[in-house]
Amino acid sequence: MGGLLGLQRQVGNSAVVALVQRTPDAKVVAQRRGVLDPVQGLAMHDLLRRLAGLPVDVHTDYDAGLASGGPRLVLAMKAVAARGRPWNAFVVEHSFKMDAGTAASPLPEDQLIDIVAFLGGPADYRAHLQLPQWPEKFALATGPGALPADMRVRVARQALANRAAVPIRADLKPMPGGGFQYAGDTGAFRSPSASRLERIARDEILHEGGPTAVNTFDNNRPPLTLGAGFLQQTAIGWISTWLGGDPASREKFRLAGLDVGGGKIQALQADGSVVEGAAAMGVFAADAHLLSLFMTTGEDPAAKTKVVDAQVAVIRANHINAAAQAADKAKWSDTAIAVCMHITHWLPAFGWGANKDEYLATNGDLLAIVKTFGRLAGVTRGSGAVIVGNGDNRCTTPFSGSHFDVFGAGVGQPGAARTAAVGAGTKITSSLEEIDESEDNKGQLLFRLGPPANRTAKVDWLRLPQR
Repeated sequence: MGGLLGLQRQVGNSAVVALVQRTPDAKVVAQRRGVLDPVQGLAMHDLLRRLAGLPVDVHTDYDAGLASGGPRLVLAMKAVAARGRPWNAFVVEHSFKMDAGTAASPLPEDQLIDIVAFLGGPADYRAHLQLPQWPEKFALATGPGALPADMRVRVARQALANRAAVPIRADLKPMPGGGFQYAGDTGAFRSPSASRLERIARDEILHEGGPTAVNTFDNNRPPLTLGAGFLQQTAIGWISTWLGGDPASREKFRLAGLDVGGGKIQALQADGSVVEGAAAMGVFAADAHLLSLFMTTGEDPAAKTKVVDAQVAVIRANHINAAAQAADKAKWSDTAIAVCMHITHWLPAFGWGANKDEYLATNGDLLAIVKTFGRLAGVTRGSGAVIVGNGDNRCTTPFSGSHFDVFGAGVGQPGAARTAAVGAGTKITSSLEEIDESEDNKGQLLFRLGPPANRTAKVDWLRLPQR
């Protein structure tokens, strides 16, 4: 018995398989090179079409191609093999250099254009490349599957160009001391079908600004407040919710070098580097193009309902809590509930979400609510006085011209809690040194009214008994 069957019996199946599946021998490679040699020097436009007419085993033999025409011919052969796939995937895969015409480029730009055109792409293909998957292939481009460094450079340049092309909104107001402001449409949050607590929360908390409001100048700091008064990380939280259910809007941000998702933010800087967290918020807050993109994207009819829903979800989670429900059951006034909600929205650590029993003990009395906030947010001095609003990373805001002036505005009673406190308190003028030395201040709350106090400078305070 001869042939393969006889050979199979003599040496076994595995040996026969290895024999018949072995790579082409030198003679075959030489034969294929003989076919490639006459065409390898053609202009790229013609080369691609000639290669496409050759047998598949010839135009996919990259060893023969490398021996015949070098890397240029191999790239052309791979382009022929890739025909039918997305052209931009081929560009990314083969890392077309971004600085066309330089020594770093694999081919002159006109030849790269010929390849892209052969694959169905446009002559200005560089302007049409989209950001790769973010952040796995861009921001965190160090692991498996990451883009080559030159491609990241190209993507960064395009993202920055996209960002610069976003029109700056005429209603985004630059502030004299730096930063920007835009109020938006506060009426977008009203809902006649909401429960009492949700109605108060919507009217009180969401009246601070519309769904796409911007404030990046508050308190002479560079905060990022977006939407209805949502500051920094809270803003990133609701935007994550919105964009998580709105991939089309998220892509608009990504194409401009900004991404928000999963409670995290990443931003592309002007030098091409990517930052996260607070640094990314700083990039967002300082860039009128990105802020305008936020405003315009959030006001698009396809997105605006999702923007509102994401912020209302935060309000429900944070403010229709056990304390609010207990206050509602106890028939507190709308104003008292609104003030407590707003304190919590402003400084959650000192609000009734984290301090339920302390606030419920006030029985909805506005003066008692102010005192409770003061005890929680204040700093105790050596004399036993508790000062409020003078820093120490707790509460930096003075009691005059501050949040308490507007607390209650959503229910038609702006400044009601502050008015109650001023009516019951006494105005004094003292330095911190005098406060520490005076027995009169023991057991007192001192709310700062004027500029920040120091050891010797005298400033105005509103003095109230702690209880």
